[in-house]
Amino acid sequence: MGNFISAQIRLNTNLGAMAELEIQKNNDGVKIISAEIKGIITHRDVLTGKIQAYPLDNYSDKLGARHWLARRGHNMSKKSLENLFKKISKGSEK
Repeated sequence: MGNFISAQIRLNTNLGAMAELEIQKNNDGVKIISAEIKGIITHRDVLTGKIQAYPLDNYSDKLGARHWLARRGHNMSKKSLENLFKKISKGSEK
């Protein structure tokens, strides 16, 4: 599972994923009907000091502006994070 929530300081270590599976069990056995990965962002709020995980779908530009990494020059907009997640999940981010 790894570090679901962490205080790591690099941008690509603040993005993660969660699997969403639909599993069917019947007399013939178990079958995976669907599988999908969902992006997760570890949000480190500069105003409150709290660290919290958010599904990337539920993250906002307003939260991104309050992220610790935004104050250090990183683009934490929802669109930027979604694009980075796509690169990472396809294996092209080093």
